[in-house]
Amino acid sequence: MYITIDNENTVTIHETQPAAEPDVITITSKQELASATKTWAINRLVEVWNCFAGVPPLGDLKPLKKFTDRKVAVARIWDAMNLLASNASQAEQAAASKAAAKAAQPAKEPKAAKPAKEPKAAKPAKAAKAAGDATTGRPGTKMAAVLSLLQGNGGATLEHIMAATAWRKHTVRGFISTLASKHGHVITSIRREDGARVYASK
Repeated sequence: MYITIDNENTVTIHETQPAAEPDVITITSKQELASATKTWAINRLVEVWNCFAGVPPLGDLKPLKKFTDRKVAVARIWDAMNLLASNASQAEQAAASKAAAKAAQPAKEPKAAKPAKEPKAAKPAKAAKAAGDATTGRPGTKMAAVLSLLQGNGGATLEHIMAATAWRKHTVRGFISTLASKHGHVITSIRREDGARVYASK
């Protein structure tokens, strides 16, 4: 398991080692987290924690105003990262088991053909249901709106996503993290010349 934290405190879980990027640290253990963040102000560790707080699957975590000390901050953040990684791994295993079970089912005998009937017009409700899925989000949801922004030409800044969803900064960053760890999207994060960070999805 590889975990990255970018300059905007967005945490992303990776199954394989990601390519090195400026302003992004990569860690694999609590010791590496402690070493990589030893020069950070403790307020930044609070900001990293608040990226998790209230964001599925870590909805039980509460935002904090401060940590008692750096050691406690590193330990709690590492535990939260492990919980996020575990949830992502369980989701992937469940999907793989479902696919394997489906592949193992014997083919059904074809039924005798019935007389053709007049095709019925698709009902609006059913059409809407078929349009969405667990990865892309149903049309009209905030997940679909965020993905549309990320997949648009040039991606989207944190401010663009906040404006489209009415979310706060830490909620947006946490959600972007789950897109990679839970929904399988490849998220890139770069800083433009004007200093704005831009997120994009393939």
